Amino acid sequence: MQQQPQKFQFGKTAYFFWLPPKIQDTERKQIGLFFGHATGVPSLAYKTLFARLASELNVIVAAYDVPGFGESIGESKEAETRTNWRPNLWTDLASEHSVHWEIAKGWLQKETGLDEKIDWIFFGHSIGAWLSIWAGASLGLRRVIALDLVWLPVKVAFLWSVVARLGLRAKHPVGRKSVTRRSAFASKEDAIFLLKKKSLFRGWNDEAMKDYVDSLFSESDTSATLTHDPKYEAAMFYSQPIAMAPIFNVIPKVNRESLDLLFVAGGDSDTCDYRRFLKLKKIFPSASCSVIPGATHMFPLADHDTTIKTIRTFLTGDY
Repeated sequence: MQQQPQKFQFGKTAYFFWLPPKIQDTERKQIGLFFGHATGVPSLAYKTLFARLASELNVIVAAYDVPGFGESIGESKEAETRTNWRPNLWTDLASEHSVHWEIAKGWLQKETGLDEKIDWIFFGHSIGAWLSIWAGASLGLRRVIALDLVWLPVKVAFLWSVVARLGLRAKHPVGRKSVTRRSAFASKEDAIFLLKKKSLFRGWNDEAMKDYVDSLFSESDTSATLTHDPKYEAAMFYSQPIAMAPIFNVIPKVNRESLDLLFVAGGDSDTCDYRRFLKLKKIFPSASCSVIPGATHMFPLADHDTTIKTIRTFLTGDY
C-alpha cells in the first residue's frame, strides 16, 4: 500500500514529507531530497513517485506547494500580485525555496531529531529544477538533480529573447497556453478522460492521471474546478529570464565549480534541450547529463520507473 505523506502547515504554505522504511542509524548520513515542483503542477501530483523514492531508495522526500498552487492556495491573494510578469520573480522564488527548505528542516528536526544527520540534495522539475539549481548552488550544497530544466532550444530561446525585449511577454511559447487552459470539468473522472486525449499526457497511466487531477482540481456535486489562477501560472513563464547563464554566473564560482549537478532531459522534450548541456557545463563544470530517449518534458510524472532508476544511479555515484 502506498505511503501517504505527512503534511505540515506553516502559515498558509503546505509542506509534505515521505519518510523511508528505515532511518539510517549508522555513521552514514540519511539522504534527504527536497523538491521544487513545476509551474501549475503541485507537489501531490508527484506523490506516487515520492512514495516510491522513499520506499525503494530509503530516502526522505520533502516538498511544498509554491504559494498560489495546490494546497497553498490560501495564499492566492499574494499570488494575485504576481499575475503580471516581474523581472526578478524567478530569483525571488529561488530565495524563497531556501526559506521553505529551512522550514521543512525544522519540522523534521522536531519529528525525527535527524536534521544534522541528513545529507540534503535539492531536486526539481521544470522551473522547480531551475529553483533547485540556483538555491542549492547558492547555499553551497554538494548535489542537485534537475529534471527537465527549463533550458529552451536555441531557436525558441532566441525567439523568446526577441519578443521579451519588445514587451510581448504574453507570447511566451508555454505561458500563452497556460492562460487559456481549461479550468472546469463535469467531474474529476471527466477531467481524467478528456485530458488523457491531449499530447501532454502521452503515456501516463491511470494512477499518474489521478494524482495530477486530484492535486489540481477541487470537486463539488456539479463540477471539478482548477484551484489556482491560470493567469498566475502564465505569469511564471512571462517572467522567465531572457538569458539563463548570466543569472547562474552570479553564484559564487567556488559553489558552481563544486556542485555535483545531474542534468536529466527528456529526449523529446520541447522545454529542455539536452544539446545545450555543454553551455550549462561551462557554468557548472562538475555537471553530468542523462538523456531519457523518447521522453517528454513531463517524464517525472509519466515514467516513474526510469526517473527512480536515474536518481538511484546518481545517488550511488555511477555517473
